[in-house]
This record gives sequence, structure tokens and C-alpha cells, in this order.
Amino acid sequence: IFDNPIYAPYKIVQWLSITLLGHSVLALRIPSVLFGAASVALLYDIFRHWHSQRIAILGSLLFATSSWFLHMSRLGTSSVILAFFVLTLLWAGTKLHHAPVRRWPFLVMAGAVALSLYVPYMLYFLIAGVALHSYSVKKYLWHLNKTERALGILILAVVVAPLAYAFFRDLSLYQQYFGIPEILPSIKDYFTNVANTVGYVFWRSSASPVYHLGTLPMLDIFTATMAAFGVYQYEKQINQHRTKWLFIGSFILILTLSLSARVENFVALAPLVYIFAATGVVTLLVQWYEIFPKNPVARTIGLLPIIFLLIVVTNYHSQRYFVAWARAPETRAEFNEGTTALRQAILSDGAQKVIVVAPNDQHQTLEFSLSETVDSVTIVNEQEFNNSEVTDQVVYVYRGVKLSKNVAEQLTRTGEVKTSSQLKPVAYIKYSVTNTQVES
Repeated sequence: IFDNPIYAPYKIVQWLSITLLGHSVLALRIPSVLFGAASVALLYDIFRHWHSQRIAILGSLLFATSSWFLHMSRLGTSSVILAFFVLTLLWAGTKLHHAPVRRWPFLVMAGAVALSLYVPYMLYFLIAGVALHSYSVKKYLWHLNKTERALGILILAVVVAPLAYAFFRDLSLYQQYFGIPEILPSIKDYFTNVANTVGYVFWRSSASPVYHLGTLPMLDIFTATMAAFGVYQYEKQINQHRTKWLFIGSFILILTLSLSARVENFVALAPLVYIFAATGVVTLLVQWYEIFPKNPVARTIGLLPIIFLLIVVTNYHSQRYFVAWARAPETRAEFNEGTTALRQAILSDGAQKVIVVAPNDQHQTLEFSLSETVDSVTIVNEQEFNNSEVTDQVVYVYRGVKLSKNVAEQLTRTGEVKTSSQLKPVAYIKYSVTNTQVES
């Protein structure tokens, strides 16, 4: 956390979970579940202020039962807080307009905004929101006394200080924070990434068994259609600040996410898409009720198909996630017993700088599995390992890989391979994983 405070809110909760429950899959997943549940609560409160309690229940239910949400809140990765802090910033902006000016809500908002700065891409979204709500921000601050404003500034400064210090100490963190890949895509590739980012949501995703089923998009036909209706409805309210923030924020996120085009980061778009979708459902109901303002039978007839479709969509996503994705051969291949055994071995050993030698086809799986396990993990194939110099890292050899005799003898001869019983500041340990047995 101190070396790399990016995603610090998630890392802190995960550290508390591991401290209380020990090293286990449950302890690694609990933070995702908590942030996922908090995301639903935030979305409900936003809908309640923007529309009504009935629509808040409908919209948050649509979001909470989507396979997109289920994936991000149960995988046990830090990407879930991308969606959480998008909603946190929207919630803070909503409170500026609807909540009375009081000390404690203001201090909570200041702390939440400060924590959001630890998450990549949130600075872009925050700048857009502040620029569009500048008058409301000034008006809100004007009604606070000097002490309250000073406390808010102090909270912001104290919370953000570790992040600023980390950037000062390690400039390489800027790339991860701003979502800039080591090798920038060409202009052609970048626009292809933009199309793929939008396509991931609406019509086709790339094959990534860890994060979703096959090449299916994140939305079903009904939800995608409702999202389109929602965009149309908001376009008619373009003068409202929240509408501009939704449009500009979505546009900025799509452009910045497309730089690296990492599938796990696309969850930042999920709350925005489902806000549009829920608004589309509201639009249909409102238009129907305008046609039959006083006929209860006709109003019920218009409501029943919507309820039926929502039940169908909820069942579809439940089956898609809990049955189809869980039983897919690609999913089973990704979440194999060897990966779990290797993760448990690293957790038990307590290594924080790890190099894993593994076949190329296992790199994506191991990257996902180990990303939340250690601070620094490098995954290479046998050839890359043979041509590299290992310093200050613990070495694990994944199943299916056998180092050449010359390399193994060289490592042993130079004393770079040690057993876990030889406790020294730098210990290099080689593991071979077979099924669920880890042999040193």
C-alpha cells in the first residue's frame, strides 16, 4: 500500500479482511462484495433523488442482478471500486443540489472525493463534474463557515498526501494512475479500441473467460434498448448539469479507457450505462401514463409487460452468470486447481516480490489470480526467464514448465535458489505445482 497507494481504499479493506479472516479466497473476495453492495446503495440513493423511490428500486435491482455487476463484485479484484467511485462522485454531486448545507455531510463528501483520487480515471470524471457544477460548488461552500471549509480542506490534504508523496518518489506510477499504457497504440489501433470499448457494452466483447461469458456483450437486448431510450430522454434535458456530466463523463471515460483497453477497467462504465437504462424504463412508463392519465386498467396493462421483461432479464443474467459462465469449459480452464495452489503457496510464504515462470497460455489467468496477492508480480515464460537477471524476487515455476539443466545448475551454484528454511532478507524459492500439491 505504501509503495503503490493506487487503489488504496480497496487494498486497505482487503488488508483488514485478510488480517481478520486469514489468507483465504473468502478474505480476498469480501472487499469486492462490500464495495459492490455499497455501489447498489449509492445508485439507489441517486435514483431516489433524481426520480422516485419506485424507480430507485427498479433501477438498482436491474443493476444488482446484471451479470456485469455479479462478475465485478464476486471476482475479488480492485476493479470493482471503479464503479463504486463513479457512483460516489455522482452521489456527491447530487448532494450538492438536494441535501441541506450541514457540516457532517460536507466532511463526508470531502473525504469521499479525496479517496476517489486514489483510483485511476476518477480524476478525469471529477474534473468534468466540478467544471459543470462550479456554480453549485461555490454556492455550497459559501453557506459553510470558515471552520467547516478549513476542515474540508484539511481532510482533502491529509487523505491525498500519501498519494502525492508516492508520485514524487516514483514517477512511474503516473502511467498506471492516468491509464497510459507503456506502449501507446497507433491512431488506427486507438480508434479500434474505442469501437471495441463501446462494442463490449452493446454488441460484442472480446473473449476473456475470466471476466465474462464468451463474446457476449455486457447488456441484453432489452437493457441496451432501454439505455438508448435513456440517452434520448437525457438529450432532451441537455441543459441540466447532471445530464451534461453523464454525457461528458461517459465520453471521457470511453476515450481514456480505450488507451489501454483493459477489460477489467470497463466496469467504470457500468453505473452510467444502467442509469441510462433505468431512465429509459422511466421514459416508457411516463409516456404511457400520459396517454392514460386516469385509467387504472390501462396504466396496469402498460406496467405489466415492463415487469415481465424485468423478470426475464433478471433470470437471463442469473442463468448467464451462475450456470452458463460457471460451467463453461473456458471458465473451468482459467480457474484451475493449479492456479489456486500456487496462489496459496505465495500467500503462505509471504513473498511480496514474485516472478512466476509459466507457459504463455497461462499468463492471463495467473495475472488475474495473483494481482491481488502480492505487491509486485512478474509473469514470464521459460525463454524470457532464461534471458533475464533475477534480483530481489522469489521465483516460482508453474506446472508444465521445466527449466533447462544449465539454468537450474547455474541458479543453484550461485546460491540464488534457497529453501524456505534458509530465512534471509532475499530468498529465492522454486516451486513446481502438480494438481493441488506444491512441492519445493
